[in-house]
Amino acid sequence: MLDAYDRWHLSTGYDTRLVGWLDGGMSEAKVAVVLQFEKNVIDRQAILKFLPKDGPGEVRRMRQALDHSPREFREAHLVELIGDAIPLDAWWMIQMEIAGGDQSVVQPLVKLRHHASLHEVCGIVVGSLLAEWNAARAHPPLPMTAGAYLRLLLGDRLEAGSALSTWAATRGLATEKFVPDGDGGQALNPLALAHSDDAHSLFIRRGRAHGDLNVRNVLVHPDDPQGFKLIDYGGFAEDASLAYDPAYLLLSLAREWLGDFAVDSPIRHDLKVAIVTPDKSEAASVMGPKAVSMAFHGTAQSWANRGSFGDQWRAQALLSLIGCGLIFAGRGRLTDDVRQWFFDLSAYGTREYLRMRKELGWPSFQASVPSGGKSAVASVPRSRVEIDAWLKRHLPFMQRTFGNKDLLLNIVMELLDGPERFVCLAPYRMSGGMPGSAVIVVSDRHVRAIELDMRNRISDVTRVAHSEIGELRLYPDRRLGLLDTADVRIAGDTVELLVRGLLRDQAKDLLAKLEELTGLRVRESVDDPSSQV
Repeated sequence: MLDAYDRWHLSTGYDTRLVGWLDGGMSEAKVAVVLQFEKNVIDRQAILKFLPKDGPGEVRRMRQALDHSPREFREAHLVELIGDAIPLDAWWMIQMEIAGGDQSVVQPLVKLRHHASLHEVCGIVVGSLLAEWNAARAHPPLPMTAGAYLRLLLGDRLEAGSALSTWAATRGLATEKFVPDGDGGQALNPLALAHSDDAHSLFIRRGRAHGDLNVRNVLVHPDDPQGFKLIDYGGFAEDASLAYDPAYLLLSLAREWLGDFAVDSPIRHDLKVAIVTPDKSEAASVMGPKAVSMAFHGTAQSWANRGSFGDQWRAQALLSLIGCGLIFAGRGRLTDDVRQWFFDLSAYGTREYLRMRKELGWPSFQASVPSGGKSAVASVPRSRVEIDAWLKRHLPFMQRTFGNKDLLLNIVMELLDGPERFVCLAPYRMSGGMPGSAVIVVSDRHVRAIELDMRNRISDVTRVAHSEIGELRLYPDRRLGLLDTADVRIAGDTVELLVRGLLRDQAKDLLAKLEELTGLRVRESVDDPSSQV
């Protein structure tokens, strides 16, 4: 590429000196700052962007953005091009002006990700994109179902063999109808939502959009956020979804914030809530991101309310977050934990979308499972955050508050193999022992009975593969003090587990999960299980 550039540069009449290279972001593009000088003709700094493909197409779309934007918005917010795209062997080069004329003070939004004024800056950017760049629109709202809209946003990412589909398959997510919602429950798989259709259509607001509005493509002067600049708008379209740019920019910020928290930190769950539903976020640890998210949601919603289509916009904005979450989940350059976080965000958003849809009285629909697979029992990856959320939701008050939750969480994290997914657990008692002196843990592959010593340390573990189980039996109506309890028998040809003193609801839930995992039917008996062992 650089040799080709040198050959081209010999044909110009000016001298060029490299000032420095810039971060190209998530793309394969290379970006440089150069000084260009020709006596009595040129004396400027410029941006050179080297593209491995589609240089002419990107320049064409950028020129369309300049030509079809309101003059006031173009002059205030769009960085101007210099000349045409230049072929350099397999690469293309485009030249652009320096945003604001001074790159030392006009900085990408990513530099402000922890700044106290970030929420104000983001509110200004979103408000200008909607109310100024799209003060007049040439394209009427487009009726689309939720599934069709997600397919529009995702394009070929839903096809077999795509990075998103391949990753989802390796995580066991490609063919499940329901997935963990991050709160210990289940949500419709966002991929299933994208593959579905129904009788109800939204009216998608369309207009001018950047197409790749991330934290490095918005440049801001700290003292003049009203004069923000947009760069790299080669993905411009005149009839794009107006909710896409704000959703993508918000998730681009979320990706930066994620790096501040450990993989198993519960703050990651709090961040997800703050991004999708800031009105439900109460965690002090994410107050900054919550304020930014509220600026995004509030500014856009106020704009929609002024047009009297607030209900339609609320759905479009939420679906855009779901779609953009899946786009980020399909990014192979992100670490697996970050991709999983974005998928979980989409699942959480799907749950909220269906809840909102019900509140609005819109008709329900039957979602299909991607790729024709069947729904599997809900499971949770070996993640401290997600298993902790499951325990908070499913353990009764006494088991949470007497210290059992953290103990049980540590047991699950210690015993599960990396690829295994957690399904459920229940504390029980060893023969003659106290309640909670043992615990049964079900994964998507095994059942484990764990005995604890007097210091609550693991003293013995019995593991049974699902394929080895031949009988499931419930012995209800046993009582331990004032509590309704039950015993469970899990039997195979070479192993026998007798689990006593389970809370009855936990026993029934555990066996229901094992029915789904093994294909066996639970049998009930009123006899003492000891007599049958």
